[in-house]
Amino acid sequence: MFEWRGLPVVRPVRKFIQRGIRGWSDEDVWGFDTYINRITAEGLLRLAETSHGYPNEFANLEEWQKYLRSMANDMLGWNEQTFCEEDAFDKAQGAWLSWALLFGGFWE
Repeated sequence: MFEWRGLPVVRPVRKFIQRGIRGWSDEDVWGFDTYINRITAEGLLRLAETSHGYPNEFANLEEWQKYLRSMANDMLGWNEQTFCEEDAFDKAQGAWLSWALLFGGFWE
């Protein structure tokens, strides 16, 4: 194993390369639900910041941005909680159901 300043670098480098090539690493699938949950929530927050349009189901851009932030926060709340907390899990699951219902509307 290679080291840099006494720290092993093979795993982080391998993970970086795998994510760059295919969007996920072997380590990500160990907890794939939390990985997908986190990157989706972070993407929703970015979309809320950069959106110039919104799906027809919303009255205006501000309503769409608020909805995106709410979904993202519900998803992130589950990652920040233990897996046993039903309230956080239920909110994340509700956010994913909303995601499914609006699938095809997540564009900038």
